[in-house]
Amino acid sequence: MLDQASDLQELRKAFEHLLDLPDIHVERVEQDRDGHYRVTVRSTQEGTQCHRCGQQITQRYGQAPAIELRHLPLFGKQVYFRIRPVRYQCPYCDQQPTTTQRLSWYSPKSPHTKAFEQAILFACINSTVEEVSRKEAIGYEAVMGILERHLRKEVDWEAMGGGGSNRYRRNCLEKRASKFCRNCHGSARRAERAAGGVEGSEEGDGEGLFFEHTQEDTQAHTGRVYGHVCGLSECGERGIRQARAGSH
Repeated sequence: MLDQASDLQELRKAFEHLLDLPDIHVERVEQDRDGHYRVTVRSTQEGTQCHRCGQQITQRYGQAPAIELRHLPLFGKQVYFRIRPVRYQCPYCDQQPTTTQRLSWYSPKSPHTKAFEQAILFACINSTVEEVSRKEAIGYEAVMGILERHLRKEVDWEAMGGGGSNRYRRNCLEKRASKFCRNCHGSARRAERAAGGVEGSEEGDGEGLFFEHTQEDTQAHTGRVYGHVCGLSECGERGIRQARAGSH
């Protein structure tokens, strides 16, 4: 544990430079038993927009409860921010409601910074959710939550335009995505049978749980692949190639 005032001051300055995040001041840096950094920061941004009328307000009204956010690692160690967002009161609205300030580097109700979530999205390229979960020391459900927040589930076909040709392309992509889903479910069922044969367990012992977990993973992955296939994104194009490969 760092305990000298001069060392702490230098460490705070170094962290502010390395983190490179706007509108924050590092107040304290600590290391827990696992060696991970716990960084207490405060906002240097003045004011926020009223959530009701949209006007800029600067009248402080206390602080919200502290939140902890995971950030990108430094020196091979995990980094966690602790911040108490400032609340502001609106003098323009009836009943003078309060609004909690939100800084640009994290999203409401997310336990991670935007930079960390972007890093997880990149890590998911050519990797499974389980692999990313192990490599980044983050829960499986946390990775799934990041994917759900960032990946589009539906396509606005009207905005894409194209008329009849667009409808034809949509039908083709839907058929490919459907076949890709069937192939994934077939793989899950084969995995279930293989697991049952290896374990040699009694009926319902472990086998059903394995298939249920695999089926949930498959449904989640194929749903995202379908959305990207229809959206013609980079991940969607990869899904199309897999669907085409499965048709030969």
